[in-house]
Amino acid sequence: MNKVTLAQVNKVISSLGSIKLFKGSGYFYFIGESVDTSLAGVYVNAIRELSLDDWIEEAKCRITA
Repeated sequence: MNKVTLAQVNKVISSLGSIKLFKGSGYFYFIGESVDTSLAGVYVNAIRELSLDDWIEEAKCRITA
């Protein structure tokens, strides 16, 4: 498994719209004009807990229609 980085995730999801991933304390969260803020959080301690494909799917689930 390749090491996933925050920069790598943000580079890939930037093509989905106005969305960016940030690290909080014990979670990560998406912000941006395209994000449904009620679903912004992903509760994992380390970015490596999900694959790049998983992060992309998490981002897609949080984009408003």
